[in-house]
Amino acid sequence: MEDDECFIQALIESVEKKKCLYDKRDPFYFNRVNKDKAWQAIAEQCGKSDLECKHRWKLLRERFCKEVKRLEAPSGSGMCYLEEWRFLKPMMFLKDSVTPRRTRDNAEANAESVLDSSTTDSLTESPSPPQKKKKSSELESLYQKLGATINNLEKQMAAPAEICDTDEAFMTTVLCLMKDLPVSVKDEFQEKMILELYRLRRENRQS
Repeated sequence: MEDDECFIQALIESVEKKKCLYDKRDPFYFNRVNKDKAWQAIAEQCGKSDLECKHRWKLLRERFCKEVKRLEAPSGSGMCYLEEWRFLKPMMFLKDSVTPRRTRDNAEANAESVLDSSTTDSLTESPSPPQKKKKSSELESLYQKLGATINNLEKQMAAPAEICDTDEAFMTTVLCLMKDLPVSVKDEFQEKMILELYRLRRENRQS
């Protein structure tokens, strides 16, 4: 138990130093490569795998959001604050980076208010490997809309005089289509899109 608490404290301190993992104002917040390197560094500092660190941090962040919501709940909302979670203060650096979800109905809020240290204990349990998410319908739809454009990239690369305007128009289209997608879907799309572009660049150079 003590070892797990030390791990959690070390994890919180390590993540706090890596603003690209939680601060959207950080210039590397949307850089997947930089984020992966940050998690690898955190894993080395904590003596755990990066997968375990990510999983434990997800649980901590969710609990932090709930605690903040309780603190800010107006009187009479049905959400009573029983005891301060011991990791609340160490994680207050997240305060400006998270927006608590809207208050649910009183019955659901009352059920949530009885949570105590048992939730924290669950953080110390060994996480089971997260299952691979199925390709979302939003991502599938996005790929269908962009399929024709991606297939024509090679032809666009063969026209240097027009590539700048074409690229700008393409990126504007991508940004518009991605605007309303969930963050997890955006991440998956960005990763696959970058891999596809690198593949096309390699083929173009070899030709």
